[in-house]
Amino acid sequence: MDLLTLAECMDMLGVDGAADGAVVQTYIGTASDIIDAKCGPVVARSVTDHLDGGDGKVWVTTPPILTVTDVQEWDGTAATVLTEEQPFAFPVPIVPANGFLVDAAGTIRRRSSGSDAAFPSGRRNILVAYSAGRVAAVADVPDRFRQASFMIVDRLWRLYQATGTSTYGTDEWVPARAVPPMVNELLAADMLPVPVA
Repeated sequence: MDLLTLAECMDMLGVDGAADGAVVQTYIGTASDIIDAKCGPVVARSVTDHLDGGDGKVWVTTPPILTVTDVQEWDGTAATVLTEEQPFAFPVPIVPANGFLVDAAGTIRRRSSGSDAAFPSGRRNILVAYSAGRVAAVADVPDRFRQASFMIVDRLWRLYQATGTSTYGTDEWVPARAVPPMVNELLAADMLPVPVA
């Protein structure tokens, strides 16, 4: 899911033409993939996880969570569909007998009649279908993600322009890295924690 449109990116780079457009489109996809790897999906996409039960909570594989569409658990061959608990619903809280709570960071907590509970033990017996991301559409991408994406595209474009030309000689700056350090500064608050083995 690209974080920039081709038209706006080509305008920012000050280039036009079909050949340049094809190259820039590739760079937009690359930049978007890099940012998704650092921060999780920005633009929403549908994901279905089959997770192991046995605890009071499960962690989805692709945080952050925008919305959850389905949570089911299997205890042996018996399936139970869970309902999202909404304790702050007005005028009456929604506190189902078989429920769950979700946080955007990627945790689904099992609930039962307003209390914490445990998912049944098992391997891949918890199904979670959700929309992973921060925003629903490219038009809604926050500026910090757009800027970070463009910075990567700009670096890649400079490298592409420098390849095999005398124009970009010793007098022209050519970036050594595709991802400038400022990208990490812009997205520091949004970065996923480093996994611990």
